[in-house]
Amino acid sequence: MNYVWNDEDTLKAIKPLFDAYSQQFTVEKLEFYKKQLSDIPPYILMAAIQKVIDTLQFLPTIAEIRKAAHTMADYANHHAKPDWSVAWQKLEDEVRRIGSYGHPDFVDPYLITVIARIGWANICRTSD
Repeated sequence: MNYVWNDEDTLKAIKPLFDAYSQQFTVEKLEFYKKQLSDIPPYILMAAIQKVIDTLQFLPTIAEIRKAAHTMADYANHHAKPDWSVAWQKLEDEVRRIGSYGHPDFVDPYLITVIARIGWANICRTSD
């Protein structure tokens, strides 16, 4: 299915960027970002913008957003291995879900190796 998105879809996708960095935005800058990012599917753009908001202190450049969008598109298409922040989020989610007395169940061989080397209880203590 091919979905054609419009300017409104792109604006919805970049709205969190404006909310997070409103002091650095003008109407002209918002229009510029909308125009420059309009070729990226909104669901990918939303994920990319959330990623840059989580990791960058200052308003990201178009290039930084495009790089994050490329990474998100690779994840969506299962062409890329998750970066460390995705793995860390999975670890934190599992710590909250089962705690230090539970037994985590991961498929990712890197996470399994990290848990074996560091120890689940030690990982749980770092997440407090």
